[in-house]
Amino acid sequence: MDAEDKAEFLRKIENQTTREAQKTAQSVSPEFRAKKKFGFSDIEDDLLREKLLRIKGQYAHKHPDMDLMQLLHLLCDHELAPVAQRVRKNTTEAENKAGTKHKTEAKNKTETKAGSKAEVEAKAGAENKTEAKTMSETKKAQNNERPSASNRDLEASEGVTNNIADQIHAPSTQPQSKAQTKRNIWSRDNHQCTNCGSTYAIQEDHHFPKAAGGEYTEANMRLLCRNCNQRAAIEFYGMPKMDPHLEMDRHLKMEQGY
Repeated sequence: MDAEDKAEFLRKIENQTTREAQKTAQSVSPEFRAKKKFGFSDIEDDLLREKLLRIKGQYAHKHPDMDLMQLLHLLCDHELAPVAQRVRKNTTEAENKAGTKHKTEAKNKTETKAGSKAEVEAKAGAENKTEAKTMSETKKAQNNERPSASNRDLEASEGVTNNIADQIHAPSTQPQSKAQTKRNIWSRDNHQCTNCGSTYAIQEDHHFPKAAGGEYTEANMRLLCRNCNQRAAIEFYGMPKMDPHLEMDRHLKMEQGY
C-alpha cells in the first residue's frame, strides 16, 4: 500500500466507528482478517456478548486476563466434565461386573465349608437360649415378689421424663452459621455491586472494616465490585495507606497487558 492508498484509506475511516473501520480495513487488505484475534467486541449479537462478559466477570478473580477463546475453552470443559465422569463410571461398573462372578463363586465355596460349623454353632446357641430362658423366668418370679413402687416414686419418675422431653424439644439458640450468613448476603444483594450495579469481579465488603473491628454479619456486610471496594477502602483508610496496595495491583495489570 503506497502513500496515496494510505491517504485514501484514512479518509474512508475518518468518521467511522471502530467496528466499521475494522471492516473497511479487512475489505482493503485480507491480512487484517488473518492476523486479527477474535474477541468480545467482534460479537455482533449484543445479548450474547453481554452474557459472555457477565460469565467472564464471575471468573475475574481467578482469571483476570481471560480472553474470549479462554472463556469458551473453560465453558466447554465445564460441560464435558460430566460426560467424562459418566465414561469413567461405566468403565468401573464393567470392571466390577466382570469380577462379581469370581467373588460369588469364592463366597459359595466358603459358605459350603462353613456349613457344618454353622450347624454346630446353631446347636450350641439353642442350648444357650434355653438356659437363658430358664434364668429369665426365675428372675421374673423373684421380681413379682417385690413390693410395687409408690405413687410418689411414679410421679417423680414421670417428672424427670418430662424434663428430659422438654430439653429435647426446646427451640435451638445456636447462632447462625457463617455459611448461611454468606448465602443471605449474596441473595439479598442479587449477586451484584450495591453501589454501581456491576456484576464484574464482585467482592464482599465490610461497612465497618474488619481491621477496625467490624464483624461478619448481614448488617455489616455488602457486595461491591473491585473498583468500588478500592474506593471505599481509600475513603476509610486514606490514600497514603492504600497506595502501596494499589501500586501492586497496577503493576500486576501491566504485566498482564492491561
